Amino acid sequence: MGELIWFFPKTVEEVKDIITSREGVVPHGGGTGLLRGDIKRYRGLLDLGKLGLSYITEHNGFVEIGAMTTYGDVVRYFKKKDSKSVLYRSLVDSATTPLKNRITVGGSIAYFPPWSDIMGSLFILSAEVFLTGEREGWFKILDYVSNRGLYRKTVILKIRYNKDKDTGYSAHYRAVRTRVDHPAFTITLLVDIKDKRVDDASIYVVGTKDKFKKLTAVEKEIIGKKASEIDTEALNVDNVEFYGKPQFTSEYQKALFEIEVKRKLREVLESVK
Repeated sequence: MGELIWFFPKTVEEVKDIITSREGVVPHGGGTGLLRGDIKRYRGLLDLGKLGLSYITEHNGFVEIGAMTTYGDVVRYFKKKDSKSVLYRSLVDSATTPLKNRITVGGSIAYFPPWSDIMGSLFILSAEVFLTGEREGWFKILDYVSNRGLYRKTVILKIRYNKDKDTGYSAHYRAVRTRVDHPAFTITLLVDIKDKRVDDASIYVVGTKDKFKKLTAVEKEIIGKKASEIDTEALNVDNVEFYGKPQFTSEYQKALFEIEVKRKLREVLESVK
């Protein structure tokens, strides 16, 4: 391992120049994922702290969040603005307070650990990431995480989503033994109900063998039906496979997943009956 060089850019152009011209340089935000990577491969760390990327704004129908915004920032913002927001529900219990004040939104997307609490929400919200580097501009987050090779030598500067996407009934489940555990998997759902009928639904599980999955079978079964007429126990839940994890076996996770999808969905539907 050679000397590890720190870079402290003050402009986006500096970021772009460094990330495209040097090998082995990785962005540094909150630093919580730094030691989980192969640090021997790192040749430099690109600190994003001087770029003014810690903010949340709303304009032109979009919510925009800077890459250096922490989970704690998001929780505090939506606690005041909209505590029913799917992002608030997903992050309010996501970690201890010290960690929530370090973990950044941009880092969580770039790193995307299998225990992520935020990614299900961002998928549901059809979020986009703004990148600089070898590719620049707004890109769909689902495309970003599914085609990582296309986004090599890029840095996430901000994310955005259409505010109208976050207007339904939401819920979030963390498969943990204790509050401070990393979840073995998470389930996030957002259901749009009009006149007591399910108008739309989006449900994601994160932490599967395939990293994440959209539960299209469940969504199709409930869309168009009255909330009071849906028997959640009779739903055919999508087939999802899990790796064994330190806290739970794969078989236990699969059983727990099927139970909790139905339970969370039932909680949402019963709130509007």
